[in-house]
Amino acid sequence: MSDLSAPEAQFVCDDCGSERSLSEFMRTARDLEVLQEFTES
Repeated sequence: MSDLSAPEAQFVCDDCGSERSLSEFMRTARDLEVLQEFTES
């Protein structure tokens, strides 16, 4: 998964503008899949 940023990097949701560290979004394998879908678009 080297194409993802470090866990402490900030992720901004394009839909709501919320900004949190990647570690808050990736707590399960499914969370990682969803985040990867966001970064592909």
